[in-house]
Amino acid sequence: MGEPVLRHRRDVEGRFDGVLGGSSGYYDSATESGLAGRLEQVARLLWAERTRFYQRALEDEGDWSGDGTPQNDADHDFYEGREQLTATGTSPDGRITIAVQGMRTWNVSIAAGTLRSLDENAFGTAVGAAAARMINDQSLKMLQLKARTFGESR
Repeated sequence: MGEPVLRHRRDVEGRFDGVLGGSSGYYDSATESGLAGRLEQVARLLWAERTRFYQRALEDEGDWSGDGTPQNDADHDFYEGREQLTATGTSPDGRITIAVQGMRTWNVSIAAGTLRSLDENAFGTAVGAAAARMINDQSLKMLQLKARTFGESR
């Protein structure tokens, strides 16, 4: 999978020409478990880069308040809830599932036989759909957590 791209906060796209294993032909020799592990690595890297970008943007706007240390009980409850939050997305055909807990612990599962059934493009599309569904699930659950913790006004 080449350089993964995250667009519009929800669209993930990638190709199999670098990040996941090197040169063309990788997909043909990959296993479901091996590729799932690589996708977990890519997810961690994408999230780390997204977090750095987000913090830089807040700093540039003067909205970054520091190191993320809880300032009060509500902050503490929010951070604790965020660490426990689990988001999941599954491809439309149900073959690929991406899950994350606390945006730290990633799990990708690929059903047996998927790589023989789907070509690279179809697989990439399915991964993108699962990732988009996971991002949507995470966004919704974060909004719900914020509402429960801080009330509707925040």
